[in-house]
Amino acid sequence: MYGGQIKNKGLTMLELMITLAVATILIASAAPSFRESIQNTRLVTQVNELQTALSLARSEAVKRNENVTVCASSDGSSCDDDWRGGWIVFVNVIGDGVGEEAASLVDDADSVLRVRGNLSSGNTLTFSDSVVSFDGKGLAQSGVNGVFTLCDSRGSDRAKGLVIGLSGRPRLAIESDNLDC
Repeated sequence: MYGGQIKNKGLTMLELMITLAVATILIASAAPSFRESIQNTRLVTQVNELQTALSLARSEAVKRNENVTVCASSDGSSCDDDWRGGWIVFVNVIGDGVGEEAASLVDDADSVLRVRGNLSSGNTLTFSDSVVSFDGKGLAQSGVNGVFTLCDSRGSDRAKGLVIGLSGRPRLAIESDNLDC
């Protein structure tokens, strides 16, 4: 038989308490940077969704040789003037997206291509107009030339943006585009 003394290979209470204290300190110090990472990812995702919607509208306008419009929409079926509520992309068959009130744009002849609901976490999206329309050549109509600005609670320093010019091609904003929340 085994005649030696049996050694306990577990942790003592003191070792366990020290390990838990070190783990708590590490987790507490990582939480703020993790939160900022989540906020950054959320902004990038939302600006990419907007860029995708604008690119879809432009390419569909060229493909169909018809006006395609992106407008601010809180209900997903009609246009309004609050981009925070989301947006819709629709084929504007009658072409009434230029020079008219945004609320009357979507009618029975139009077909909605994509709907995006409201922005999460209190983020805000602003643009100089409530409508961006593309003609059959892919050009932005009605003199649209501006910057979409997407902001969160951290303000202008962390804002993301999309610039859309008369060519209709959206591009990511850079520092010189002066994003202002």
